[in-house]
Order: sequence, then C-alpha cells, then structure tokens
Amino acid sequence: MNIRFRSFVVATILLAPGLLAAQQMTSPKWITIGREVVKPGKDAAHAKHEVAWSRALEAAKIPAATLAMVAMSGPNEA
Repeated sequence: MNIRFRSFVVATILLAPGLLAAQQMTSPKWITIGREVVKPGKDAAHAKHEVAWSRALEAAKIPAATLAMVAMSGPNEA
C-alpha cells in the first residue's frame, strides 16, 4: 500500500469521530489525558508534527479544546 493512502485512511479513522461529534453542541462529560515520551534528539520533529496536527484539527473545525504541556525538568515528556 502506498504511504499516502495509508495516511489518508489513518486520518479518516482519527477524524471521523470528531466530525460526528461536531453535530453535538453540548460539551463532553469526560476528559482525556495523554502522555507522550519524546525520544532524545527528536524534539524538532515532534514539535513540527504537533503544529501540523493542531492546524489539521483547526482546518477541520473540530469543536474540541486542547491543552499541551511540556515537562520543565525530568524526562522529556510532551
């Protein structure tokens, strides 16, 4: 399978629930907390990916609020 096609399928699977939820105008009754561990030397690539992800969600007009935090000390977690 071609990488573009795989990327399209993955994006469709990930964005479909958001598009369906866009029809619901009430706020969700749950919170999702995620944790990412960034490999040493991959900070720039991770930052680039996060910017692209945010822009894609904004372009799709997903009605969701997100908050990202980075550890100030300790292991490199995003």
